[in-house]
Amino acid sequence: LYNSGGTTEYLMDISGYYMASDAVDNQMQAGRFTALSPSRIIDTREGNGATKAPLNSGQTIDVQITGKGGVPSTNVRAVVLNLTAVNPSTNGHARVWPSDIAMPNASSLNYTTKQNIANSVTVPVGKDGKVKLYNSGGTTEYLMDVSGYYMASDAVDNLMQAGRFTALSPSRIIDTR
Repeated sequence: LYNSGGTTEYLMDISGYYMASDAVDNQMQAGRFTALSPSRIIDTREGNGATKAPLNSGQTIDVQITGKGGVPSTNVRAVVLNLTAVNPSTNGHARVWPSDIAMPNASSLNYTTKQNIANSVTVPVGKDGKVKLYNSGGTTEYLMDVSGYYMASDAVDNLMQAGRFTALSPSRIIDTR
């Protein structure tokens, strides 16, 4: 981490890691990434995949991921999303995490009033094929596009397999504040 000048506070969250490996062409191998053409999973402005309404401060919604936008219905460990906050009424942040665990203390996207901003998010998928989306501040519209997924293993869950991505629930590893 490098700061080129002045004083700046930093937050750093970790959401996964890759093991070193030689290239393997089998994209269906557990932990291997499969890229997709971006596909809109939710748009709260239009009521696509979620209620047609902005999320309120403190509101959490469930978002179905598997079986949507080219993501298989089963055997998915994690997805790569583009999350966009649209026209937030106040400063705040969004959190995205697997549906079957408690909300982590790590933001996925930080925004300021009236700022439309996007961020790439890699997140594990809950056992029910869903993720949760939390809005911290004011009212905010959200867009969520999926652009790829990581396969789970239904036979052997060897986390040390070379080349494999291991998704983690977002967790804060640095907070200089």
